[in-house]
Parts: sequence; structure tokens; C-alpha cells
Amino acid sequence: ILALATLALGDFLGEELENAFLAGCILLPLMSFLALREAQIQGLKRVMLAQVSSRILNHILLALTAIAAYGLFSSRFDGAYAIWCTVIVHIVTVLTSSFWLWQSLPEQTKANQPAYLYRQWLATGAGLLMVSGQYLLLNRVDILMLGILDGKVVTGIYGVAVRLSWLVSFFLQTVSVIAAPLISELYISGRKNDLQRLTRLVVNFSALCATAVFMVFLIGGKIILGVFGPEFTAGRTTLIILAAAQLINSATGPSGFLLSMTGHERHYGAILFASLLLNIALNFLLIPRYGMLGAATATAAANTLMNGLSVVLIYRLLGIYSVIGLAQLWKKTGALK
Repeated sequence: ILALATLALGDFLGEELENAFLAGCILLPLMSFLALREAQIQGLKRVMLAQVSSRILNHILLALTAIAAYGLFSSRFDGAYAIWCTVIVHIVTVLTSSFWLWQSLPEQTKANQPAYLYRQWLATGAGLLMVSGQYLLLNRVDILMLGILDGKVVTGIYGVAVRLSWLVSFFLQTVSVIAAPLISELYISGRKNDLQRLTRLVVNFSALCATAVFMVFLIGGKIILGVFGPEFTAGRTTLIILAAAQLINSATGPSGFLLSMTGHERHYGAILFASLLLNIALNFLLIPRYGMLGAATATAAANTLMNGLSVVLIYRLLGIYSVIGLAQLWKKTGALK
């Protein structure tokens, strides 16, 4: 569909942009295949190997391919050529990750005949699509609405504050990648105590690291923002509000994974939808009066609601404490009944 639209708008886009879009049409399925291979290898608990193709090999090969292409076609090298280089690299990395996946599969799995559960996969996939789509909107709607309601300059400052605040929950995201397949395995095998123990470890580690990063922003936020330019120091309070929301996120552990990896993705999707509606409503009310401070407050409130409801739902559905303090309480009171 994208290719047909590109060809129809060829005169409007121009030759370079048309060629770039057409190359992108080939790139999109390759990117999907690479992400799928990465997830499959990660699901087999080969976490480091799963990251090699997309996070390391992909970037190294792209740099080398782009340098070679520029040397050969320096007079004609443009954005379309750069995307064609990306296509070539993705072909290589998809083949490489497919080989690594085959090598990682247990011999018994290779010998088994494949079984296709289309209806079950579509139902699960629809729930996960709803979750991932709403999560993406929840973390972008503030920037979009701020740009519409308050202009590009303020949005630029706010965008930097948003990206810096994500560093607070960086360790939670890193540990969650490792924990995700373990959550699914422990839940399916009925090892509830081990699942609680894993959750407690993730919560404690992520909360400790998040607190350290938050204190850095609290003390030196103005200096850090000043690196991007003197005008960015106006975003210090915004950064603190957003960082505090990410600190709460880290203190509630891998809530999203605990729900989506245990077959409760639709419940998680409902929480995200409620949080998204709240975020849009608060942004609409607060941005015209308070600018980027209003956007930060709206986003922080929506994320706090999402995490709070997730903690309650996890306890009701799984019997698991997924917030700092309560997870520690479980350790003191003994195993779950």
C-alpha cells in the first residue's frame, strides 16, 4: 500500500524521496523479521545473543556499508542510497539471526512437526498490539499536543527533558528484558513463590538505580540541560516532574511484563486506555495555561495512575506484590500461601 501511494505521489515527492520511500517499503518487513528473530532468541534465554544482530552487528555493518557506498557513489549518494544500505545490512542480519535461532533451538524442537494455532495467536496478538500501540501513544501524546498548543520551541526543550527522564527507568527496562521470559516460564509452571522472588529482585534493583539517577537530575538537572544550550535550562522543573514519574515507574517493577507475559494483556490494555484518556484530557486542560509544566504534570499523573492500577491488578490476578516495600514485606513474612 505504501509503495503504491509512493508511486502515485512520485511527482509531488521528487526523485530522491520517492526512491527513499520505495527502499523503505522493502526495509519495513526486514525490520519486522529482525525484531521477531531477536524476540525468539530472547525467549530461549539467549539474551545477549538476541541483542547482537540488531544492537551491535546492525550498526557496525551499516557504518561500513555506508562508507563503502559513499566511496563508490559520492557524487550521487543521498538519503535513498542510505536506506538501500540499511536494506542490505538488514538482509545480512536477518539471515545471521535466523542461523543463530536455529542453533539455539533444542534438538527436540527441531525434530517436532510445527503446529499452527492461528486463532489463539491472532487473539493474543491483537491484545499485545493494543497494549504496545497505547503505550506508544501514552509516551508521545504530550509531545504532540504541546507542539500543537504551544509551538515548536517549547516542544524542543520539553523533548530533551522527556528523553533525559527516561534514563531514570533505564535499569528497569534493561532488567525487564531479561526477566520477561522468566516471568512467563515461572507463571506457566505454577512457581508463584519464585515469581514473587524474581519480582522483588527486579523492583529492588531498578528502584535503587532509579533513585540514584533521580538524585543526579534533582541536584544537577540545570547543568545537564545546559549542555544542550542555555535556553534548555528552562526545562529543569519539567525534568524533575517527569523524572519523579519514572522513579514511581521503577518502584513498581515490571508491571507491564507481569500482566502481558501471564496472559492478562487485555487487562493491561484497559489500564493503558484509561491512562491515555486521562493524559489527553489533562494535557488539553493544562498546556494552554502552564505550557510544558502542564504537559509534564499531565503525563506524570497518567503514568502514576497506570502504575498504581497495574500494581492492584497484579495482586488481584496473580497474588504478587510488585511495588517496593510490599515486595520486601513478602520476604519478611515468608512464602505466599
